[in-house]
Amino acid sequence: MASAALEGVKNALEVIVRDPRYHDLLSLLKTARNGAVYGTKVRFPHALVFRHKVSLVLRATRHHASNLARFAVIYKLTTLALKHFGSTPGKEGPYDTFVGGLIGGYFVFGGRSKRSGKISSVNQQIVIYVFARVMLALARIAVKPGSGFPGVSSEPLHSKINHYAWPAFASLSWAMVMLIFRYHPEELQSSLRSSMTLTPSGHCYGTTNRVGLALSQKLHLALLPSSNSHTQSRRVPFTMAPSTKVAEALTIAQSAAGEKAPIYEKLLADIPNLSSPPTATDDLNAIVDSFFGQGLGVVGTRSILNTFIATLKGLKNEDLWIEVGNRTLGILSSQPSSSSFIDASATLRELIATAHEYNEDFLEAAKVLSEIPLDSSQRKITDEEKATTWIRIVRNYLEEDDSTAAEMYINKLKNIMHDVPNQDLNLHFKLSQARIQDAKRDFLSASQRYHEISFSSAISEEERLHTLSMAIKCAVLAPAGPLRSRALGRLYKDERSVQLAEFGILEKMFLNRLLSPAEVDKFAEGLQPHQLAKTSDGSTVLAKAVVEHNLLGASRLYNNIKFEALGYLLGLDADKAEETTARMIEQGRLVGRMDQLDGIVWFEGGEASGEKGSGRAELIVGKEMRSLAQDVENFPVSIHMILVSTFSLC
Repeated sequence: MASAALEGVKNALEVIVRDPRYHDLLSLLKTARNGAVYGTKVRFPHALVFRHKVSLVLRATRHHASNLARFAVIYKLTTLALKHFGSTPGKEGPYDTFVGGLIGGYFVFGGRSKRSGKISSVNQQIVIYVFARVMLALARIAVKPGSGFPGVSSEPLHSKINHYAWPAFASLSWAMVMLIFRYHPEELQSSLRSSMTLTPSGHCYGTTNRVGLALSQKLHLALLPSSNSHTQSRRVPFTMAPSTKVAEALTIAQSAAGEKAPIYEKLLADIPNLSSPPTATDDLNAIVDSFFGQGLGVVGTRSILNTFIATLKGLKNEDLWIEVGNRTLGILSSQPSSSSFIDASATLRELIATAHEYNEDFLEAAKVLSEIPLDSSQRKITDEEKATTWIRIVRNYLEEDDSTAAEMYINKLKNIMHDVPNQDLNLHFKLSQARIQDAKRDFLSASQRYHEISFSSAISEEERLHTLSMAIKCAVLAPAGPLRSRALGRLYKDERSVQLAEFGILEKMFLNRLLSPAEVDKFAEGLQPHQLAKTSDGSTVLAKAVVEHNLLGASRLYNNIKFEALGYLLGLDADKAEETTARMIEQGRLVGRMDQLDGIVWFEGGEASGEKGSGRAELIVGKEMRSLAQDVENFPVSIHMILVSTFSLC
């Protein structure tokens, strides 16, 4: 009975799917599903480093996926409406897609957060990325033969523009950013500004001194006059008067005789009843001003301050944490005995950083955490506590795709992680290392680390499969050669790989089969933006990896081949095919020899050594060199014999 009912439902659904009347509705559902799935696939790797904070993982992934799903639904509804109710019902108009994108972009990516009033950093990154891609596409269309502007899209201007466009664009971009940085630095994105803010003496005042030192060693820039140095102490902003109830309670506390600490602690415990959300900021600021102004001594003030921080944390308002926390830090830094409150300052900074993370302002969170003193002689910090803070800083920098700043803290962690028993911290350390190596295009090392993490029992099965997928992607993107072949072999022999969508391209690469453009395009859909970035020669990392792999595949099929035919096989011109082949042979990733006079490459059997120079080519060249050397040595003997013969005849 159950199987018959199930079969009936299946047949009914199949009828609905095949019915043309439901095509538009089904396409709408498919569009929403695809948007949500793609958003999850793109965002989840970034959120994965927050695994021990499940709410942040789910929040970041849900936000990204829901935005793309909402945009897809609005876009599809708009285009369907224009198709059926437009000027030509039943046909798609020339500008329907533009209008659909316009409306979807406005309602989904153009809004501000209802809670904070800020533009979501996730939406900013998406829109900026899309804008950059659109501008590049429009620039190409402008000079495209048959579609571009008259004159510039035809020869000889077309070739000249293609040749000189990128250098001109790069130089103009850097010229403009330096000009803006010189006169209006506050308008630049904060992470860009902080990486450039260096005085002629090499000190940084956009981030902490240690971050500035690392950046100055790497960039060697001297951009701003030293008169702008950011060495001023934290200023305490003006605060409004507290609410009536809090003002009355403060008056009683200030006028009380004897020990006042219990009175302030009681006041703080009752703050939910005395204060309201609109006045909470001013009420808490007034309480801080009051007990710091009473001269209660270090011990009494420290006790009240700890209660105050606990009360602030209990209010569960991220914007309140940031505003009141920063002002309290300013007051602490102005105290003569500020070093006595170093623990409270650290707790406040952790709370402020948490608020920034909830607001997805990861760069500010990293900056706040980096100001926590971890090497002070006045505060005993264990290696595990240092690791907790540094890994948190690394995760925040990676959320902003700032792998350079993240790597500096990873290097600090390398010195202490062997003494940290916490398995979660060690897992996050390895994962962060993998992400940094991935961002730096050290794909082989990243693949190995991702693969190691995929065996960890500390993460769920879904996360293990996801990290295995990331390991396969990095292995595919790695330069072709014996090292990559070994990495592909380990992944191919992993029984879990067959469950992944990337298994098809993994199998073909491991078996040295040629890849078709369709297979490559499908694989590229699952890659991150930095994995699709263009290299110095204008090709993408994926395109270069596929060309090198297909060249290795061709070496298994042919004993020799002309560069013109090889270029046709690889989708390159003959010169580019020759250059790629020479580089791989020289780097020991391909065994063969080249005859540049005849324009042909001879492939030698066997596996390349992976060391500089091809092993078999070296044997052939060495043999010829030894033969030539022997001929040179025999030359004087031959001359002597000829002369002797000549004189004897005479």
